[in-house]
Amino acid sequence: MGDIERSFSLDTVDPYYGLAGTIRTDATLRNVQGDIIAIYDVKTGAQTISRARADELRAKTRAAPDTPVFELNVVRGISRKQIVLSILRSRSRARPMTRGI
Repeated sequence: MGDIERSFSLDTVDPYYGLAGTIRTDATLRNVQGDIIAIYDVKTGAQTISRARADELRAKTRAAPDTPVFELNVVRGISRKQIVLSILRSRSRARPMTRGI
């Protein structure tokens, strides 16, 4: 299950194309419960997906913070965006850092 070129918004359940404040994913993959489990964004040029953009895609699609965002590029191939850093960042906030023993 999934969506192709669907618009998402935090304010509207089913936004129309071009509505202010929406984002548009190239493709999303959903599990049988309907939760988004992966987000795909196609890039054809030199542009890449920043950490902020990956986080925005997760937030506005209401996907879990650790949902993988994949950049698909015709030249560079596939790259998984920022998931490891997001997990490490959230873990470091949950417990204090200690220096070597």
